[in-house]
Amino acid sequence: MQQAIFVLGMGRSGTSMLAKVLALCGGGLPGKLLPAAESNAKGHFEPLDALAINTDFLAAFGSTWHDPTLRLQQPGHVFPASALAELRDRIAAFLAENKQGAPLVIKEPRIAALAPLWFDVLAGCGWETRVIVPLRHPGEVRQSLRRRDAIPDALSDMLWLKYNLLAEWYSRGKPRVFVQHRALFKDWRAEIARIAAALDIPLHPRRNARKVDAFIDPQLVHHAASRHDAFETPWTMQTYRLLDKACAHGEPDTRKLDAIRTQFMGAEAMMRSASTFFDHALPPLGVRSGRPLPALVAELVNDFSEAGYLAANPDVAQSVHEGVFASGLEHWLAYGRAERRLVRPMAHSAA
Repeated sequence: MQQAIFVLGMGRSGTSMLAKVLALCGGGLPGKLLPAAESNAKGHFEPLDALAINTDFLAAFGSTWHDPTLRLQQPGHVFPASALAELRDRIAAFLAENKQGAPLVIKEPRIAALAPLWFDVLAGCGWETRVIVPLRHPGEVRQSLRRRDAIPDALSDMLWLKYNLLAEWYSRGKPRVFVQHRALFKDWRAEIARIAAALDIPLHPRRNARKVDAFIDPQLVHHAASRHDAFETPWTMQTYRLLDKACAHGEPDTRKLDAIRTQFMGAEAMMRSASTFFDHALPPLGVRSGRPLPALVAELVNDFSEAGYLAANPDVAQSVHEGVFASGLEHWLAYGRAERRLVRPMAHSAA
């Protein structure tokens, strides 16, 4: 029976490195991969087709990998049947195209948000699912995302919580193993042997040992956690410590993780609902305060939306992508306001 090994969890946690090492030790990679980039100089080892499948599906519901909300993962959420049918067909086609003798290594960060849908298709196609959940200190992930994408620390920590909690939750009942990022650098042979035993898959650390040694370059690790990298919330601290123990001892305390996930999902849903009400139901700030605001302040507070401005002005979005402007707001303050550029607030879901 064909096996699939999912590297399931938070991006910037050594997922690319782990995928390549698995391939060198006996796993198989999909045929079409995302090419290397400055932030992943040796490659992403990420299937382009899976990336397109997940990106398209999330976009259909106003989401992306950078979406910190859990509205699509809330218990009871139901996707339209037509969207699910298309997703299943595309996943099945991806599996058929990449079926091979070796266990197929699938690493694509968005899958952590959609794992039950992927797992269901694999089971229907007669595949066996194995899961590796990589773990990296949230402070290191925070530094990496700040450098690569200029992501604020608060958003980084929300994403870290979201994807680690979902990866653990969705992988329950599957053969799985938790892998600490730093452990691969310390002794990758022992970690691969541990993964092979835990998942009952044919991995051979000696097969390409020299290539793996050359590939795992500690100098590529630009961020190391220190005592100054404080946890942003008790949830982050508790989740990291529970999953870190699982890396050493096999399984985490799921009862404690259930409590964290339930609290986190409930708080996130409440804050999202309150924010949506504020954005759409309350009168503008100047009206509520009973006194007029300066024109520029009024426009910024009541109308300007970074995401909405970029969506309404693709040329600006391209300029921001190319680094000409640091943000849509910078362009709007310099040119867009005088040009009377459209500022379209993004629609928010209260689901």
